[in-house]
Amino acid sequence: MGSPLICHGDVPVELAVDRLQLRNDAAMAKAIRYLVTKGHQRIAFLGASPEDAAMRHRLVGYRQALSEAGVPFREDFILTGEPSSNELMSRLSDLMISTPQREKPTALVAGSDLLAVAAMKTLGRLSLKVPEHVAVIGFGDAPVASLVSPALTTLRQPVVEMARDCTGLMIERLRGLDKSGPQTLYYEPKLVIRDSA
Repeated sequence: MGSPLICHGDVPVELAVDRLQLRNDAAMAKAIRYLVTKGHQRIAFLGASPEDAAMRHRLVGYRQALSEAGVPFREDFILTGEPSSNELMSRLSDLMISTPQREKPTALVAGSDLLAVAAMKTLGRLSLKVPEHVAVIGFGDAPVASLVSPALTTLRQPVVEMARDCTGLMIERLRGLDKSGPQTLYYEPKLVIRDSA
């Protein structure tokens, strides 16, 4: 018998392992619903490469929530790319400059807090204030989220709960106390409302 293994994120179905699964789509939908209640109808999505599984799920949640809220989907409001490059922020600048005033995004959801902070900096260079001109929501609740100004509204991942559950399950598996089949533990991030949205 092999050693127990717990995986996080997208795992091939044929692997009989325990899994920790973040509900990325539901979390992003939560952010969209919040923005819609605040009156936003033009919401852009800023994410890493679509090859990133978590980012794909976040984009699915974004699109589904827009549809459920009756908010029109615009392909030009989807900005994805390598987060470490300047290209993504250049594309955000281009979108905000080239789009007519009455059609510009009034809100932006980012696939990570670092992307959200970079977006806030880019918007500032364009003399666009957050949240007065563009509301911004991040993902993750990284330490930087509460340090930037305005403080970042974000989706907090339940990392403590996930770590506790993962450790507990692993200990039970190693001791042979839990001999059940593979489990999938699901977690949904919480929307933490601060000043950016």
